[in-house]
Amino acid sequence: MTRKQRIRSCGNLKQILDTTGSAKLREGCRVQYRNAMSRIQRKKP
Repeated sequence: MTRKQRIRSCGNLKQILDTTGSAKLREGCRVQYRNAMSRIQRKKP
C-alpha cells in the first residue's frame, strides 16, 4: 500500500467511526484507524 492509499483508507475509517451507531463496528475501526495513523506517522521521511 502506498502512503496515499494508506491516508485514503484512514480517512474512510474515520468516516465510519464518525457515522456508525454500532459499538462493535466502531471498536474494530478504531483499532485499525490507530494502527494506520501510527504507520503513516512512522513512514514520514
